[in-house]
Amino acid sequence: MIKFVSMLLAAVLSASLLAGCGASRSSGQQPTEKVQEKAGTDTAADTAANSDVYLVYVRDAETMDPIPGARVQFCSDVMCQKGKTDENGLAEFHSEPGTYTVHFMKAPDGYADSTEEFTLDKDKREATYFLKKQ
Repeated sequence: MIKFVSMLLAAVLSASLLAGCGASRSSGQQPTEKVQEKAGTDTAADTAANSDVYLVYVRDAETMDPIPGARVQFCSDVMCQKGKTDENGLAEFHSEPGTYTVHFMKAPDGYADSTEEFTLDKDKREATYFLKKQ
């Protein structure tokens, strides 16, 4: 009976450890191109509160409306991530705190590309591109 209880306890503890390990990200460097909407909350502000999230917005220069479908690149000295803005004009990147450069890659049809670059770091985690219509 004691052997059975010991084996059962070992199985439960092993399952708990495996479940805890499976919930984390292996690299933390995969861009999320779509923001999950939460009822009654400011999603972008909630997301920015996470220490590994960097936000890049793309807006119409005249109307300030969000521009979906813009492509941006988020780079450190050793890696680059590509992202595409969602219906809120937001591209979201998950990465360790550090210094990153944001490059504009391609505007959606009807808008001019931007040559502006932004530097983001642990203190400045958001950037906004304002695109002009062609």
